[in-house]
Amino acid sequence: MADWIWGLLLIFLIVAVGIVCSQPLFPILHRMSFDRICDNYFDSMVRNASIDCIGLTDDQIAALNSELVSSGFTVDSINASRDVNWGDDIRLNVVVTRVYRELKGNFTYDTKTLTMTYNEQSKALGI
Repeated sequence: MADWIWGLLLIFLIVAVGIVCSQPLFPILHRMSFDRICDNYFDSMVRNASIDCIGLTDDQIAALNSELVSSGFTVDSINASRDVNWGDDIRLNVVVTRVYRELKGNFTYDTKTLTMTYNEQSKALGI
């Protein structure tokens, strides 16, 4: 009968260590998600610069904002180039915050706020 107690204790220890060890990954995973979303829109800006030279439209900015909010970010600002001509700089600057909970050593949660900035620039040179 004592064997199942040791098995249960071992399972509890494995789960506890897994939870504690995964905590440092949360900011990295949030950053990767943020960069992936912004990269998609910036790549779209670069691709479309040679075609219509408009940068991001209001609808695309609203879609970017919506996608970030649905991913759990609070959007502080989005600044994107508009009406770019061939050879002009194309810029996308996005600032967001993300609130997440982190487990502390005494098994209580601490609320952390992570502020992230995406700032990319390229030239509208066509493809």
